[in-house]
Amino acid sequence: MTTDRFPVLALDEMTADQRAMAEGVISGPRGRLAGPFNVWLRSPDLGDKLQRVGEFVRFRSSLPAHLNEFAILITARHWNAQFVWFAHHPLALKAGLDPAVADDLAQ
Repeated sequence: MTTDRFPVLALDEMTADQRAMAEGVISGPRGRLAGPFNVWLRSPDLGDKLQRVGEFVRFRSSLPAHLNEFAILITARHWNAQFVWFAHHPLALKAGLDPAVADDLAQ
């Protein structure tokens, strides 16, 4: 028995719809399949819609990048979403969020 609930799918194992979704993510600003996308591939029509909303909110926001990432961290902290915090904390710092602000939010 495997401990992976959703084993990672290789491109050659995917259906045409899954491959289209995966290629859409890979060719977009994320550049790779990471985070929730492996799970979303199980429902590629919904997954593609979700990834497009996420791409719009994250990469086409009217907010400066450091404030956009700060909003993501606030949401992650509120919901105790550890993976989101882990994934976006370094992105927020790279975008210019003051490390002291992130530290205060973490507390």
